[in-house]
Amino acid sequence: VSTLQAFGYGFGWELTLNGQVALSEGNVSGYHAFMSRSMQNDATVIILSNREWAPLDSIAQKLQSLVLDTQLVPPNLSSTVNGQKDIVVNGNLLSRPFSRVASNTTHMPIWYIGKALERLNIKQSWDGVHHIWSLTLPASMQPNFSGIGIGAGNTDIVVNGQLVKRINTYPWLDPATGYKSLTVYAPIYYFEEILNAAGVHNSWDGTHWYATLQ
Repeated sequence: VSTLQAFGYGFGWELTLNGQVALSEGNVSGYHAFMSRSMQNDATVIILSNREWAPLDSIAQKLQSLVLDTQLVPPNLSSTVNGQKDIVVNGNLLSRPFSRVASNTTHMPIWYIGKALERLNIKQSWDGVHHIWSLTLPASMQPNFSGIGIGAGNTDIVVNGQLVKRINTYPWLDPATGYKSLTVYAPIYYFEEILNAAGVHNSWDGTHWYATLQ
């Protein structure tokens, strides 16, 4: 009998008392699988094990408790379109993306920021699933991030394998697509901060973002 105090079955699912959690469990020689779903918030736990004797029901119960006790609220921030801004790299106009303003901070689409970083010989990749922005600086740069607080947010900025900053990024409709597609935006301020710490001269005047690799 499951430690989740199951009492019956319905369409192959085992139901807990008062129907708050539905679960299914099975094993075969050497393998064990378990799946449970909370009816309160649709949180689902799936565990696959190559140890037949693993106590997956109790593990799942603890994981469900963690999910139910944690309010997972994605960042939500209203914004307004604030026109096109110039990204100028090494004296050349690279792009003119549409910006947005939220909480008195200018946000730019990360795709365009990434292209600017590449022009500065900074390799970059965006993991939209885990919200990790990885940057690799050229060997000529000697960054000093000691003055940058990591902070908090839904996105990690990792430089040369080191977590440097956590910021909030937001999916907003991009005017460049006729408001048909969502684009991830990030505050431009934090990239000023990171590039300055890496020794890349850059500045923002509210309309232009200048960056120069010396």
